[in-house]
Amino acid sequence: MVGSNVGSNAGLHELLRGQCVVQPGWLKPEAVAALRDDIRALDAAGQFVASGVATGGVDGDYSSDEDRLVSVLSHRTPADLRLDALCRGLRRSLSRPTLSCAGERYYSV
Repeated sequence: MVGSNVGSNAGLHELLRGQCVVQPGWLKPEAVAALRDDIRALDAAGQFVASGVATGGVDGDYSSDEDRLVSVLSHRTPADLRLDALCRGLRRSLSRPTLSCAGERYYSV
């Protein structure tokens, strides 16, 4: 279902149980390097902001110091073709033809 197994049932059992599936080498090293370069450029341009969903501790107080930083993507990334293929594979393998993966995409650091 992932990586070179897109469309197969590799990892399906784990996914149906709500578990994560890891496929080493899912992205080629060149794509990973391009993603990292993209993140560095967006960071240098000040395009990351606190997501506003984290809390600072057990008491539930919000703290931007403890929050993750996000940058909503308005452009295609080196991972998008792989993500699109993954979504198509999930639709088939899970028999969910209306499954949508077209939501907001963003980097989270």
